[in-house]
Amino acid sequence: MTDFPDPGRTDDLRELLLTYLDFYRGVVTTKVSGLDEDAYTTSCVPSGWTVAGLVNHLIHMERRWLHWGFAGEPVDQPWADRAGDGWVSPDTDVEALLGELAIVGAHTRRTVEQHDQTSPRSAAVLPLLKPRPSFSGSCCTCCRSMPATPGTWTLVAN
Repeated sequence: MTDFPDPGRTDDLRELLLTYLDFYRGVVTTKVSGLDEDAYTTSCVPSGWTVAGLVNHLIHMERRWLHWGFAGEPVDQPWADRAGDGWVSPDTDVEALLGELAIVGAHTRRTVEQHDQTSPRSAAVLPLLKPRPSFSGSCCTCCRSMPATPGTWTLVAN
């Protein structure tokens, strides 16, 4: 596994975003690849979420945020990871879901690398991507109920 990307190493916000996304996709892939089927599909948290559900959510979040929201691309069923008041834990084997995560990541890289940073949309979005000294937000409504600790991330990379 590679070292955590240091935001102080670059002024290239496009590459910084892609580096972070690639890094965390790699962390997820490494951790999930070592699980047996039972650990992958059985919940051990009160929410009922499974590892399969988490990976499925990551795939759909990346599609929603970068492909649908940022690039304005059509996305078939952007909320397919939701079901009623909860989140879907798909009945899909680990390799298929991790393969989909890799495909989404490759598409994200192409989308961001090809995007015209001088467009009016970029002028509004890129300032939001500047590195911050701490993370204190949430990626979605499911995370808003979890307390955020400044300077830490929920996903531990080691």
